[in-house]
Amino acid sequence: MTHVHSIPIVLAITCIIIATIAVSPMAYIVLKAVNADFESWMWLLRWNTVIILWHSLLLSVTVTTVSALIALPIALLTCRTNIRLRNFWDVATAIPLVIPSYVGAYLFISAVGPKGIIQNIVEPLFGWERLPDMYGFPGAVFVLALLNYPYVLLTLRSAINRIDPAEEESARLLGLNPFATLLRITIPQIRPALMSGSLLVALYTLSDFGAVSILRYKTFTWSIYNQYEASFDRNTAALLSVLLCVLATSFVYFESIMRGRLKYFRVSTGSARLQPKVRLGLWQLPCIFFCATIVLVSVVIPVSVLTYWLLRGISSGENLSIFFGASLNSLILAIL
Repeated sequence: MTHVHSIPIVLAITCIIIATIAVSPMAYIVLKAVNADFESWMWLLRWNTVIILWHSLLLSVTVTTVSALIALPIALLTCRTNIRLRNFWDVATAIPLVIPSYVGAYLFISAVGPKGIIQNIVEPLFGWERLPDMYGFPGAVFVLALLNYPYVLLTLRSAINRIDPAEEESARLLGLNPFATLLRITIPQIRPALMSGSLLVALYTLSDFGAVSILRYKTFTWSIYNQYEASFDRNTAALLSVLLCVLATSFVYFESIMRGRLKYFRVSTGSARLQPKVRLGLWQLPCIFFCATIVLVSVVIPVSVLTYWLLRGISSGENLSIFFGASLNSLILAIL
């Protein structure tokens, strides 16, 4: 006899409340869009809207690609090789997640932008009067990729650590070299995790407003904010928001389709053995240099600039007591 277990009423009510709260912003946006007049709808057909759509798509795809290209080597190095200071790299390469995109963009501009801190250091030494401009598309890709690659990295690490060593050992016994084993056995098994992490980066990039606004790169969020603030009629902003939601939903749908085609199954219960570590040999120093460069640019430089401005504020007599309350509020929100 089959017993059907009903969902507890408390759990059902909780789910309904959470779903209602989550859907409320979208419902408001759709309601505003439905009430938009003909002129607001025609605004979507303007060439400027097409350009903004292209900017958003280009930025999202580029940031996602660069993030994956950074995260995949780091994940393989820290999980599968005998790279030195592996535990340090595990922690250090995940730290960029704690830096908000708006703060990160401001810190990078203060550090490596024209007339920034590094500019003031290298100009007397090398005579460089101006460093490359950080604004626009290159700067947005640079900042968002360096701050968001840990989303891909963390999912990849989890997937790599779950791979059964017996499968790779069998591939080597059949004559595959380590590189061929990586391409034909390891990469296909971590591809779903790679796509999941990449989806997070793509959605974050689409929704980001802080970095693109300070770096002066026009995307959907930038346009929505300007439309919302510059006019009494908020319907155009609502229409752009709906278009942005449709774009984000299409990303999720595409990822779900690809994930459905990339399912892998074990024919055995697997093994709890530790993964064998690949000896890097002469590649030890280049791999350490790669990880160190990523940590230097994504963590050390922003934190150093932040420390510089903090010490400068203290030395000039700035009242820092107001920041303790803000720090406490941030901690409470993070816990909740």
